[in-house]
Amino acid sequence: MLWFHMSAFKDIDFSNAGLSYLDMGENYLVSCNFTGAKGIKLADFMGNTLQDVTLPNGEVIDKNICDW
Repeated sequence: MLWFHMSAFKDIDFSNAGLSYLDMGENYLVSCNFTGAKGIKLADFMGNTLQDVTLPNGEVIDKNICDW
């Protein structure tokens, strides 16, 4: 189980990681790769700021997703 709140991540490769029990909010993620990560969905990124982050489906996103 991972719990990240009010953290900053830069250039972290989460590709193909098992993230079923990930809980994160109010984080700042820059150039992180979640390609192929298992157990994480777009809703899990709510409340975080993403800059040049690759989602599990390969889509690159660059925004504060509190807006969604």
